[in-house]
Amino acid sequence: YIFDTPDKKYGFTAADLTWAALTSPMLRPPEMIDFTGLEEDFPNEFVELARQFQQTKAGQHCWNMYKKHRPLQDDGLVHIKTANRDTNPMRRAWNYMAGK
Repeated sequence: YIFDTPDKKYGFTAADLTWAALTSPMLRPPEMIDFTGLEEDFPNEFVELARQFQQTKAGQHCWNMYKKHRPLQDDGLVHIKTANRDTNPMRRAWNYMAGK
């Protein structure tokens, strides 16, 4: 588990994170709309396929992961916590290799 829920009925696993990340470009949960685009940006066939997928248990699982773990705030935005650029290990490695 990445973390347990307070009631311990289920945990958020790496598989949940992977599933949500891989399916969100097609399913376009409301919490990710700024990253995935609007419906009118896609061909009709794609939109219809996405709607069908959204109705499946697998599609609903993706939407539920975003609702539970990355909810929209009162201002209609998703507030994402990011690492400080100076403390991010990947950035430090890149800066080191770039001679910065």
